[in-house]
Amino acid sequence: MNTLKNQKLMRTSLLEVQETDRFLFNKMSIADKLVFQARMIINPVLEEKVRHQRKAHLLIRWWARKRKLENLHRQLMNNKDFSTCIHNIFK
Repeated sequence: MNTLKNQKLMRTSLLEVQETDRFLFNKMSIADKLVFQARMIINPVLEEKVRHQRKAHLLIRWWARKRKLENLHRQLMNNKDFSTCIHNIFK
């Protein structure tokens, strides 16, 4: 019985995350967006969850950019001509 309750809770949480993503990525109709915004007004817990999910998306994008920059840096520094030029500039 407890397992069934946990499965239902997990399914509900997944649906809530998906709905929040649709809101954050402007994938909702205007009517659905207005309803969602109204729900956030009357439900501070939902508003907080949306805030946390928005922050999580921002952190994921930041981390992805950081990795891209690190890869670019590694590729450039592995290029002998570029690496020599940079080292000469900062001598």
